[in-house]
Amino acid sequence: MFIVVGTSHKYSPIHIREKFYFTKKAGAEALAGFIKFDVIRAAVIISTCNRVEFYADVSDVDRGKEVLKKFLPFYDYVHTGRDAARHLFCVACGLDSQIIGETQILEQIEASLERARQQKAVNEYLDNIFKKAGEAISKVKMGTGLYSGEISIASIAADFLKSRFGNIGGKNILIIGAGRVSELLASYLKEEGARMIFVSNKTYENAKALADSVNGEAIPLDALKYRLHETDIIISATSSPHVVLRKEEFVITPPRLLILDLAVPRDADDAIREISNVELYNLDDLNFFIDERLEYRKREVPKALDIIEEEVDKLCLTENLKLELEPALLR
Repeated sequence: MFIVVGTSHKYSPIHIREKFYFTKKAGAEALAGFIKFDVIRAAVIISTCNRVEFYADVSDVDRGKEVLKKFLPFYDYVHTGRDAARHLFCVACGLDSQIIGETQILEQIEASLERARQQKAVNEYLDNIFKKAGEAISKVKMGTGLYSGEISIASIAADFLKSRFGNIGGKNILIIGAGRVSELLASYLKEEGARMIFVSNKTYENAKALADSVNGEAIPLDALKYRLHETDIIISATSSPHVVLRKEEFVITPPRLLILDLAVPRDADDAIREISNVELYNLDDLNFFIDERLEYRKREVPKALDIIEEEVDKLCLTENLKLELEPALLR
């Protein structure tokens, strides 16, 4: 039986989600723990900034659910059989994302699946279901306008900053992290006329590569606190499991400082809000901006759901992937 247990941004605020975020190492340890139980025949963990989900092939739903709950004591939904397949397809197609129609989630799912394969935690049944989810995306792309326009967390963040400052031209901006979101942001902010873009990252070489691409300056992470007073805007988007920005490090600040924390777990200590001239925002604070920019995509959702329903029907008719029809269970 196919089953999913999870929580997401739809149900849990960021201070809850970050507590259950799985790093690659923690995810590997959890997978190793799963497959020690005979009821878990195969499993995949998807842990992103907006969701933590355990997908599994179990021999018994009730026992399987109890095992998975040991690793995710706080969860908002359990889906089984057909409902679990529908949920996975919706997640893979970006229908369950904070930004409807975003495609990064597919990359994250594929990476999660590959890690599970490397641990020999995936069987043919589970592998085929995930493969069919990927095929559903192609059908949704061809049959809808769900992916129209260039909308991403990076573009939304750039628009948010412009709304707060009116114009970010001439501003000094510090980006902490050198991943894909940081790369896109650096490019957007350079185009908007930022005076200087500083980049800091755990791996200095990665920070320097990104800084050089926008004629900026790389700052070693351990020297960050000595440069905070030079910035008007700080954007942090690391994958660190620990706080990167602490209140005590802001000894000297400019007249106005805005911090946008895009990380989960959060990079910025919430106590920073106590500093009078500092504004601190996190991923959940962008929801209003996201909603404003997704009106067209939202109108395409019913078409996408119809396609997904057809693809789930095909999945259920495939003999070796027959999914028992079980009601969804809710905690």
